[in-house]
Amino acid sequence: MLPTLKTGALLLTTKYQFSQRIPITNEEFIYGSPKIARLDMVLFEGEEGDILIKRAIGLPGDYYNFADGRILIDSVPLDEQYKLKESKTLLLPQPLASDSIFFPMQKEGRIPPDYFLLLGDNREHSYDSRNMGLVPITRLRGKVLYILKN
Repeated sequence: MLPTLKTGALLLTTKYQFSQRIPITNEEFIYGSPKIARLDMVLFEGEEGDILIKRAIGLPGDYYNFADGRILIDSVPLDEQYKLKESKTLLLPQPLASDSIFFPMQKEGRIPPDYFLLLGDNREHSYDSRNMGLVPITRLRGKVLYILKN
């Protein structure tokens, strides 16, 4: 998430209304519906169980398109001043394993209900939805409210 977050950054996050796991039984539950706006930084659980932080670029129902090294949402390029640098390379989604829990992406498409397009700010070196697919709401674990120390 460079340059927005540096190693050792201290964040204030909320887990309220996000999917949680009961430690002893490993059961998951969601109490309520998380409120996620475009460009919010969210925490989610990756395929290996690790917690990752990425930016919510596409929301359920949005139409996304990768063109000219940029991401367009509903045919409008995002003003992404937080990114590390402008990429000249078109970084396209990668094929997923057939048993993946994430939703496969193409170069363009509509985001299904309860899925999110999450991308890192350092696009050329970020492991994000382009690699793992669209992230289901059940894998979201929280939202960054404030950067306390960077």
